Amino acid sequence: CKEKGSQIFCTFSIVNVLYQFIWDREGILTVVLVCASPSRNCMDAYPTFLAVMWCAGLCLRQAPAAFAGIIYLVVRQKYFVGYMGQTSQSTPGYLFGKRVLFFLILMCIVGIFNYLLARYFGSDYKEYVETVTNAASALLLIP
Repeated sequence: CKEKGSQIFCTFSIVNVLYQFIWDREGILTVVLVCASPSRNCMDAYPTFLAVMWCAGLCLRQAPAAFAGIIYLVVRQKYFVGYMGQTSQSTPGYLFGKRVLFFLILMCIVGIFNYLLARYFGSDYKEYVETVTNAASALLLIP
């Protein structure tokens, strides 16, 4: 704890989040969030990523799902490295990761929809969907 003028500053880290507690001479407590760890964001996004990658590979095609998974892991690394710098350095990695997750979710939905069409209506569009998915997975490389 440090004393500056009429205030006392104490900094604590609670579950990888850095907080600063400021006490005034009048006894008023102010809590300031100094830094939130990127590992918290990873804990929220990683299970979703695993579920949609597994579903996309199982329901539609393994190669584009694996390619999107590798891209997602590289993008998350870019996000973590950017997180150590300014906020503007982590934003591109975050947005690109969301785009990859959207692609995987779309693959899941299309694969489940195609399965339902084949099961209940007898029309299977899997070949066409796989062709589009293979072509679209290359578009993930465009920033």
